[in-house]
Amino acid sequence: LGSLQDAQSMININSVLQQENEDRLRALCNNLEVSPVFIAALKDWLDSDLDTVDADGAEDDYYTALEYPYRTANRAMSDISELLLVKGIDNDSYQKLKPFITVLPGNTSLNMNTISGELYQTLDANLDSEKFIAERETNAFTSLEDYQTRMNHTLPEKGRPTLSVSTEYFIASGQITLGEKSVFVTTLIHRDNKGATRILSRQFGEFS
Repeated sequence: LGSLQDAQSMININSVLQQENEDRLRALCNNLEVSPVFIAALKDWLDSDLDTVDADGAEDDYYTALEYPYRTANRAMSDISELLLVKGIDNDSYQKLKPFITVLPGNTSLNMNTISGELYQTLDANLDSEKFIAERETNAFTSLEDYQTRMNHTLPEKGRPTLSVSTEYFIASGQITLGEKSVFVTTLIHRDNKGATRILSRQFGEFS
């Protein structure tokens, strides 16, 4: 049993140092009734310095003073569960956000052909997500220009590099059964512009 998911159908947490992606994450939080207060600390977690971005941020002085201390990563996340280490995020908020977020190497774009209606509305709260999904199910968008023409929606120039109509990263999930035991496998796959693929990471769940 297995499935393949477009990893660029979700917000890449590692991209929030880009203002457009921070704005989308903040909009997603507001739409899901999740406090966005953790975003400042998330930016501090990802950036390479030890200076807090504002009063809500957090660097080593905050984390090392906890009952169980640890240090700020100051690098990109390698697993979405790392978000639970960031100041201001609790498990309830994490569970609400989890279906819509992921971690990928570097800055990546959102694929307009696969994002959910919830993520579509982070571009503009007044957009009609049902019309958008129905339109692309009839014919996938071939370019951002094609999207703008068919949806009569002009994308801000500065935000266009963070959007696309194609994908480089995929998440393959599957269950392998041996006798009475099963293991769950999740694999992150990258496909380059020549169509060649390579595995970037692989995680195994517990046997049952």
